[in-house]
Amino acid sequence: LEALRRALGVDGKTAPGDLSARVVRMIELTRAHPSFGAGYSGLGIGPACDGWVQTPCAKGQAEPEPIDRPEDVLLALDCEMVATEDEQNALARVCISNAAGEILLDKLVRPDSTPTDLRTDITGIKAEDLEQLQYTRKHAQKDIRRLMTPSTVLVGHTLHKDLDTLRLDASLVIDIGLLFGIEAAPKRRPALAHLVHHILKVNDFRGEEGTEAHNCSQDVLMTMELMLHRLRSNPGKELPAMVWVPSPPVNDLDQTARTLYVHRLPDRSGVFAAITALFTSLPKELSSSLEGVKMILPQEGTAQKLRGATAVFATAKAAEECFLALSYESVELDSAGRPQKMVRLKLADGGGALICIRPVIGGIGKACLTEGDSTARKSLSSAQKSSGSDKTRKQEEPKAADKTKKRQQPEAAAAAPASSKRQKKKGQGWPGWRRATDEALAAAGGALPWKSLRSELVTRRREQVGGRPGESEEPDEVLQALAMASLPEEYLSSEDNMVRLPGKSNAA
Repeated sequence: LEALRRALGVDGKTAPGDLSARVVRMIELTRAHPSFGAGYSGLGIGPACDGWVQTPCAKGQAEPEPIDRPEDVLLALDCEMVATEDEQNALARVCISNAAGEILLDKLVRPDSTPTDLRTDITGIKAEDLEQLQYTRKHAQKDIRRLMTPSTVLVGHTLHKDLDTLRLDASLVIDIGLLFGIEAAPKRRPALAHLVHHILKVNDFRGEEGTEAHNCSQDVLMTMELMLHRLRSNPGKELPAMVWVPSPPVNDLDQTARTLYVHRLPDRSGVFAAITALFTSLPKELSSSLEGVKMILPQEGTAQKLRGATAVFATAKAAEECFLALSYESVELDSAGRPQKMVRLKLADGGGALICIRPVIGGIGKACLTEGDSTARKSLSSAQKSSGSDKTRKQEEPKAADKTKKRQQPEAAAAAPASSKRQKKKGQGWPGWRRATDEALAAAGGALPWKSLRSELVTRRREQVGGRPGESEEPDEVLQALAMASLPEEYLSSEDNMVRLPGKSNAA
């Protein structure tokens, strides 16, 4: 990246709105995205790296050749993949275009082993297209390298998938999928077709119905158009880190649109049956649309005690109607802007638990936030509470007493010792990865093996509130990558696997 800076003439004096500075910034934003590590950090690494090649790199301290137009360093890349006997995503077509809209490479590629699923409805590739084909992945690698210089920046949408199937190790990349986000759903990446429709205003990108097979050459041209749109928008101003687009229209083919997420479930017997009963107790015209409930157990090696579940319905409309029909004690927006209900779950043993239920994607169920009869829809009305069983009242009364005690005697809470470090930590706000690293190391006496520290940081991030919206719900591999990326160089050692606070070189 430093060599590219020099080639483009970007330094501390360059205005943020300069196009050359923007190209560099888009590379930095791609690398800084929380999902970057999970997609790109393992490419070309480990025992499966045979056959990988590296893109041209700057040699030593040699001064790179100056570049007048920043667009000249950009090449967009797109591939189509098929399933074979040996690979789930084997290269079958590769396309490259430049910023001038010229297709520089468009080749069908013979997979290394026998295809088992050409995915013709997606790839557009038929069996006869690959017959007698002699062009292989190695040929594609050579042709791509010939088109590149040490300053070339590869552009793509979910580009790591293309690099993986090509077995191409590239250091200068811009992933369009990481530079646009979906409103109210920060964990979701917008599809290429959605970006083309919303940003470029192209309505027939996948045909009139939006269901036609991919056209690799068209995809690569649209990817470059999105790149240039992002590069040239709001000239002279600093490039925004993220451009948000509205949620795509709800499609029943998308299972996430038909799914409700149930979480903060206690680790108790009978929970699955209780969740199923919660949805089947709704009016028949709603409950009949439930296709199934699936439990989500905590990942091994984590300290999480609470579990989750998904409830999948026949249509997106049915999922929304069931969500709106659920009785609740309170409703709020979660950190991603999705409506979330606090629902009282009744267990077979007579006990209960307050759980959270929300749609998986944004834009669904927001009518419950403006309902005029919200009081009537609360799950425990005054009449229900007064007629409840003695056992339920005994469980609820201590909780209410505890809350009253905390309000009346705040000093008692401050004076009482925490029952464990984990309980004390759970109520804290997220201090950021660097500070959390310092706190975790300090609590361990100044040093930890890097794997232990990584697990501790992931656990802290999940338990502590605040920080970037949606980050605490990212998959473990994403949080692990963020944890490792936060470690200062001076904390690491070339002699062992320990991570240490400065001045703690002798810590065990």
